Amino acid sequence: MQLRCGLEITPGGTLLGQFSDEAVRRIHANVGRNNVSLYSLFVRSYVALLLDSPVDEGKPRRLINRFVEDLINTPAKSLILRYASLADSIISSFNGSSDFTITGDFVDGMKDTPIFREYLHFFNTSDSRCLKFILSFLWFGKKMDYIDPNLESDAFRDWLTIESEMEAFQINDQVLTDLRTIVSQLLGDFQDDIFLPKHGPGYTAEGFIDPNEKLDHISFDRKALYAFRESSFGRVPIDRMRLDTLECRRDVNQVAKLRFVPKTVKSMRSICMEPIGRMYLQKEVERWLKRSMDHGVISQFVTLSDQELNRYYAYHGSYSGSCDTIDLSAASDRVHVDLVRRVFPKKILFYLLGTRTDKVNTPSGQISLKKFAPMGSALCFPVQTILFTSIVLYGYMKHNAQCSDDERNSKLDYLVHHVRSFARGMHDDPSQILYEYLAPRIYGDDIICDYRITNNVLFLLAQCGLKVNVSKSFIGNSLFRESCGIFAYNGEDVTPLLFRVPSLYRGYNASIFGSFIDQINNAGDHHYRHLHSYWINELKTWTIEGIKCRNFIPFTSHRYAFGIYTNHERVCNTTRSSSRYQCDEKRVMVIKARSTKGAHISPLMEEYAYDQWMRARVRGGSEEINFSSSRTRPRASRVSLEWLPVR
Repeated sequence: MQLRCGLEITPGGTLLGQFSDEAVRRIHANVGRNNVSLYSLFVRSYVALLLDSPVDEGKPRRLINRFVEDLINTPAKSLILRYASLADSIISSFNGSSDFTITGDFVDGMKDTPIFREYLHFFNTSDSRCLKFILSFLWFGKKMDYIDPNLESDAFRDWLTIESEMEAFQINDQVLTDLRTIVSQLLGDFQDDIFLPKHGPGYTAEGFIDPNEKLDHISFDRKALYAFRESSFGRVPIDRMRLDTLECRRDVNQVAKLRFVPKTVKSMRSICMEPIGRMYLQKEVERWLKRSMDHGVISQFVTLSDQELNRYYAYHGSYSGSCDTIDLSAASDRVHVDLVRRVFPKKILFYLLGTRTDKVNTPSGQISLKKFAPMGSALCFPVQTILFTSIVLYGYMKHNAQCSDDERNSKLDYLVHHVRSFARGMHDDPSQILYEYLAPRIYGDDIICDYRITNNVLFLLAQCGLKVNVSKSFIGNSLFRESCGIFAYNGEDVTPLLFRVPSLYRGYNASIFGSFIDQINNAGDHHYRHLHSYWINELKTWTIEGIKCRNFIPFTSHRYAFGIYTNHERVCNTTRSSSRYQCDEKRVMVIKARSTKGAHISPLMEEYAYDQWMRARVRGGSEEINFSSSRTRPRASRVSLEWLPVR
């Protein structure tokens, strides 16, 4: 099937060819020079996804041509957002009150989409497999790395708006007192006897990412020196990498840098690059705080190392309605420093404030922060998780009756014992908890609570200056729930596949290569064979850092190894028999750290490496959680050819 845009679809459904010159010119006019390569890949991928319909694989040429013409000629953001809004409308219309409303109200706008037949099939049958495809199609471009200069200015304006709103922050003293009591009982012993700080994985405010550069430029101000003064570590058994080993400039100005990164095609997310010295100390306080959480009552409601129970709750709540999922809007930007100051125990607060960066450089100049910590701080995620857990538990306590002062401690003890037993028994028989509390689950700003507690929780969140993201919160009789990246409909997994390829305007690199491998495997997991096949063929045409991918694409039959997962490992074009290892080897592309040979090595690196080796072995260190997802950075990583054994 030859399309007017120059693409060809074979009888077997394989997508071939490139856009015609005219199609490329129209795409350029539509999305601009910086987005041409990525958007061209997106359009071809979108066509391949359309061919993976679970209802109608034989899409007519006229429909496909019209779809491609819309993608090329319609303003990209307008079309993507129109489709995304249809998905939002479908989800918001779900109602579990009867068998006739299980698929929600009919969404008229679906008539103008190329997947109208799929929608009719779902509307009549409530087929969850069909809904998964519909959501994948409608939300496919929602997370595209679209470059729009206006997005950053809009994001900065929203960021300033939140900061100005927080100036009027006020909260009831009694609420603060109760939350302080809850937090003190949720956390375990806070042990600060072993001091083994480390650097964060990302860029710093000074512009460094390499550990050698960070060690050579690290410095501390008066506040950090006071919080981590030498007398605080009289019991430290390891006398290495102490603050007096490093440069301690009391007059240094510790200021973060505000940056914006893509969030969706219509918005950006604010993050702050922390100063080297601040992050170096924050990572150690994070370890102490995480260990305190592991040994405290809060571990009954929070598991930072595993999100499976949160996902199970989402599945369960989508068909039983026993629990609601709540998501917060700009959660990290709305946690006021005074809320943290009034709620956390003094010993912990001493370190939280001692490592907090309170000033940030923005496009309009330096600003003093009213939030506790923005995204980018190592303490942002654990602190907000503790706060939100205490607020949710406070909602449980206030559900039946107000607690008097002398009842608060006993009420909390009873509540913890009460919900803990149901958390353990939930997997056995969820139907047995109809008349009892369902234990809450919290992971960052992903909150799950018993449906009877939701109104109390929403009220308390608002009292604490937090804002609920209504479009991503699912409560009441809706048959839809979302938590920790899982989308559930009537007890079934309908998590969509989204287009998550980094921008291509600077060419291909290790980051794009790794992301695209993940995308290919994700398409395979969703059983979208046309999209899966097209992406593999697309990868074969790439040249990354001088390496032609066609002959060296890594395929693997090991599910967690790097490469394209396959049940039957494909024979690589370049193989050899290794007499040394007595096995067959294949030559494939891998991602490696850039060589430090000949590069500057900090004189402190040996001691720092020893500290990190020891850090991994102290109590709790081996289970340390990385609160941010791993990323492959072009400056620190490269693509290389290596000989690997054939499994």
